[in-house]
Formats: sequence, C-alpha cells, structure tokens
Amino acid sequence: DEGGGEGGADMLAEYRWGTGVSRHYFCSRCGISPFYRPRSNPDGHAVTFQCLDGGTVTDVEVRHFDGEHWEDFIQGAGGAIRKFSEPE
Repeated sequence: DEGGGEGGADMLAEYRWGTGVSRHYFCSRCGISPFYRPRSNPDGHAVTFQCLDGGTVTDVEVRHFDGEHWEDFIQGAGGAIRKFSEPE
C-alpha cells in the first residue's frame, strides 16, 4: 500500500522506464517525488527526507555510490542494499 502524503495516494502518479522494475511516484499536482521503489531493492522504498515530518527520523546513514557505473556497483558492494528489506 503506497501512502500519499498531504494529498493522499490518489494524488500520486507513477513513472517507470527501462526495465520497469523501479517505480517512481510523483505528486500529480506539484511534481515532488516523495518516495520510490528502487530497482536495486524493489522490496524497499527510498524516501525523500524533505517530505518527512520534522522529528520523525532520529538517525540517518548516508552511503555514497557511483551512479555513472550503477550496474557494476550494484553487482558488487552496492548489492548490500538488498539486505535492508530482509525480515529480521
């Protein structure tokens, strides 16, 4: 179930391209992308921090990656992202 923020899920538009695995969601009124389901981790969500209510996140870990060589990166060290969607 995909949430929709202030306007609700009915305000979201979905965009896919390439393999069609990643699912990008946009507000159909203002265009912001509050979250998406990445191709590298289709069971997870990537969230735009600016769309979160203040105080809801207490800790953030930033990991840098080589987006120019994404395919190679995700097959190597970047593949660790998939573990974030595994049940505990």
